[in-house]
Amino acid sequence: MTAATVTTRFDGPIMAEENVNLTVSDGETFVSKLSKPEFCQITFAEDIATASIPISYTISGRTVTIYADSVTDKLMTVTVKGRL
Repeated sequence: MTAATVTTRFDGPIMAEENVNLTVSDGETFVSKLSKPEFCQITFAEDIATASIPISYTISGRTVTIYADSVTDKLMTVTVKGRL
């Protein structure tokens, strides 16, 4: 069995988590309450006709920008993890 390679290890203070439901269109942003958000998990929170829509995001400071091609006003659940 081959061991996995650790790409990023989040050492230090315990990670905090923020969970939000957002109505999002492609390219929209929201500001996290965490002082240093580090990564997100994003899922659609409503039934959508096309289940193969790629979702990505960027983090700049505390601002998270969500990219979901051709999505307009869809409910998403975003879990943000980072530092308090």
